[in-house]
Amino acid sequence: MHKKNIYLFSIFVILSAPVFSENRGFSLGLSGGAGISLTKDSRFAVKLQPGIDYHFSTEIPLFSDDFHIGSRIGYMHWLNSSLSKGILYRGYSSVYFGLSVSFRRRIPFKLFRTGISIGGRLIGEASINEYDYTYLDYFYPSAGIEAFAEFIPEFAPFISFIAVIPFIYNFRPDLQYSSSSPFSIRLKLYPVVLWRKL
Repeated sequence: MHKKNIYLFSIFVILSAPVFSENRGFSLGLSGGAGISLTKDSRFAVKLQPGIDYHFSTEIPLFSDDFHIGSRIGYMHWLNSSLSKGILYRGYSSVYFGLSVSFRRRIPFKLFRTGISIGGRLIGEASINEYDYTYLDYFYPSAGIEAFAEFIPEFAPFISFIAVIPFIYNFRPDLQYSSSSPFSIRLKLYPVVLWRKL
């Protein structure tokens, strides 16, 4: 019984530590963006498919504000490719879940009273997909990296705006190659910082 209480207390301390430290604490984010997917069947040429991406994310700091682990759930839709050379890759929709580890570093100057951090993120995702105009569902995992810049205004330090440039490789069994790069803008809320301001 005592061991169980010790474990529960340890978990409480770990989860509540950002509230009582100088860390910004956990964050909630909404992201929207657009980009391209590169698609290639082994029999045909590579083609571009434009698309959109929306997701909701959470992140918590690991020991400091420099390292974070996170999760996300989102939706993507990729349009049909062009019909050039008589080849068309069908558009499809994805619902996905992902986990990430990120590193960021505050740069030593501000832009219009806005703090700036730059960093990178490693991502692993799993998605369930459906081709347009069909009921054909399929699954594939993905892995990738993101480079990002985070802008935190002095007048509202509990929010930030993030510009993200990703590269995601999709392990699709039906294609020789598949990758996606949806540039996105993310709005993040830091509830711990907001709570301190109230």
